Amino acid sequence: MTGSTPFLQQWPNTAFGVGLGFGGFAVMMRAVSEHAPFGAAGFGALADASRALCLAVLGAFSGVYLLKLRRFPREVRAEWVHAERANFFFAPSVMATMVGIASGPRAA
Repeated sequence: MTGSTPFLQQWPNTAFGVGLGFGGFAVMMRAVSEHAPFGAAGFGALADASRALCLAVLGAFSGVYLLKLRRFPREVRAEWVHAERANFFFAPSVMATMVGIASGPRAA
C-alpha cells in the first residue's frame, strides 16, 4: 500500500474515551460489590478485574499516544488546537482518578 498513512499517525486522542468507559464501570462495580447481596455473589472479583482492565487500557493507550507525540508532533498539535479533541487530553488523568476511586478502601 503505497501512499497510506501510518496507523500511529492516525491514532486519535479520543481513543481515551474507551478507558473512561472502563473506569466508570470499575467505579460502579466497586460500589455494587459493597452491598451485601452483590458482594457475596462475586461482584468483588468483577470490580477488581474491571479496575485492572482500566489500568491496562490507560497504560497501553498512553504508551501509544506518547509514541505518536514523539514521531508526529504536528498531528498532536493539531489535536491540541481542535475545538473538541482538545478535551480528551485530560482523559488519562480522569482515568487515573477513576482507578484510584475503584481501588479505595472497602466499606466495612
